[in-house]
Formats: sequence, structure tokens, C-alpha cells
Amino acid sequence: MQAEIRRRLATAAQVLEFVQAHPDTDPGYVALVARLQERVARGGTYAIQQRDGSADETAASSQRREIRRLMMARLRHLARVASEALADHPDLQGAFALPNPSAAHMAFITAAKSMLATATAQQALLVGLGLGATFVDDFTKAVATFDAATQGTHVGRRDHVGARAELAAVAEDCIHLTRVLDGLNQTRFRADPELLAEWQSVSNVVTPSRRKKAPAPTPAPAQAQGPAPTP
Repeated sequence: MQAEIRRRLATAAQVLEFVQAHPDTDPGYVALVARLQERVARGGTYAIQQRDGSADETAASSQRREIRRLMMARLRHLARVASEALADHPDLQGAFALPNPSAAHMAFITAAKSMLATATAQQALLVGLGLGATFVDDFTKAVATFDAATQGTHVGRRDHVGARAELAAVAEDCIHLTRVLDGLNQTRFRADPELLAEWQSVSNVVTPSRRKKAPAPTPAPAQAQGPAPTP
């Protein structure tokens, strides 16, 4: 589908270049060319948005994976330290259960935030057992960075998916305008075979192929029946 849209937009750009090089003073023709020019420009804008949105999503997803890897290592450290406190603080049992490494991002960050909240409340105790004086502050920043990367992933995906839909609509408009221009140019250039051939070449719109229906199977011929056996 994307390759077809790119072909359609490339054709529209060629058509626009041709009609601008061979203008016509007819008001309707001029209006068609202006509309095509606007669509081609819009297509370029959406193409950039789609490319940038896809790149932003990829970058944010990569950043989130790396942050999650580092967070998981810090959570293991927190769980080991917390296990030392269970003898005197049985109420902490289960409060530092590690999230499943293969859990979805939402489940992971929910568990991480829960562990962080408990660690913050028990910071003095855990620091005394070897957690590290800056653990809570550092992990709080990591959570914020993870959330920002998640938001960046969502925004990038929304941008490139939206731009892709807009590109499809623009490409369809370009095809329509090209076909209307074709009807006019077939008449304009009928006395100039060379120019007509050039127009037909640049305006060759690629349309999706239609699947041919498979022919219905030919029924097998009925076998000729021999004479009935003599009783």
C-alpha cells in the first residue's frame, strides 16, 4: 500500500511539472493545476511528518528499552537490600516483588512505581542496609525518563500513522485530478503526437491490480452409459 501511494505521489509531481511547463489559459484548467499543486505540496508535508514520526517512535522505543534495562538492575538491588529487613519488618513481605522481566511496559512501570513508593517511605531503613543514599532520587528520575520516553513513543506513532492516512487521501485526490487533466490534455494535444505521447508517459497512474476471479471448474463429462445388461 505504501509503495503504491509513493508511486501515485511521484506521478502527481511529474504531472504537475509537465502542466506547469505547458500551461493553458482556460480558467478551469488553471484551477485544476492550482489544486494539484496544493495537493502535491501537502503530500510532501505529510511525507516528512510520517518519516519524522516513525523515526521519533523508533528512537523513543529504543530509549525506553535501555532505561527499563537499567531500572530492572536497580530494582534487583532494591529487592536484595529489602530482603535483609524482612526479619525485623515482616510487614514488608511482598512489597519488593520484582516485576516479570517479560511483562508489558505498563505492568513493569506500575510495579516499579509501587516499589519506589515503598522504598521512599522506608528510605532511612533501606539506606542503612546498603541501598545507597541517592537511590530514591536517582530511581525517581529514571521513572520520569521512562514515562517521557513512553509518551514520545505514543506521539511518534500517532504522528506517522495520522500522516500515512492523510497521504493516502492526498494520493487519491492527485489521481482524480490527473484523470480530469488527462481528459482535457487528450484534446489539447491531439494535433501534436509527440507532446501527447509525453503527456501519456508522465501521467501513467499506477492503480491497484484487481485479482482475476478464478474460472469455475469445468464439470467432468458424464460417462456414456452402455446398454443395460440382458436379464
